[in-house]
Amino acid sequence: MTISTGEEQASGLDVQMGREMNKAQSYAASLVELARAEETLDKVDKDLRLATSTFLGHLDLKNSLVDKSLPASKKEIIIEEVFGDQLCRLTRNFLQLLVGMDQIGLLPEVADEFSKNLEAVENKAIAEVTTAIPLEEEFSARLTKQLSEMTGREVTIRAAVDPAIVGGIVVKVGGKLIDGSIRNQLNRLRDKMLES
Repeated sequence: MTISTGEEQASGLDVQMGREMNKAQSYAASLVELARAEETLDKVDKDLRLATSTFLGHLDLKNSLVDKSLPASKKEIIIEEVFGDQLCRLTRNFLQLLVGMDQIGLLPEVADEFSKNLEAVENKAIAEVTTAIPLEEEFSARLTKQLSEMTGREVTIRAAVDPAIVGGIVVKVGGKLIDGSIRNQLNRLRDKMLES
């Protein structure tokens, strides 16, 4: 597996929208090309999200994998033990490459960049939807359809629950925020009242 380290220049992969890529962007672009060739784009995207949430959610795991004094071979064993067969071969190899190069700390950023590249490659949009309670399947389907019509792209919803939004819904698509939460509506009402 060959993945650009971000340090060398490769025409096409290391330039994105007229600017040089950082390491995470370069890794993600290379990984997209490999996943596209293996027809595993969606699986690798899901794998990267799983690996990222596991990495960020378990401090001991994160500390072990970023520990420069721990040999890469031990880190590779940790990855195998933690994820086993949950990740496809390409994702496991990629994680092992990152730990071998002491770059595993870039995983969250690589996962984000991979998703952005995936959106562009497949003309899809990711909608990050946050609600106070879990989305019902019927509502999720209607929302997906509405967002697809609004964006002109196939939309995939990534749902999250945050009781702090009180009620309503917060949607982020392509960097645009649609805040329909009750908390936001109350804040706007408060601001209008303070202006009076």
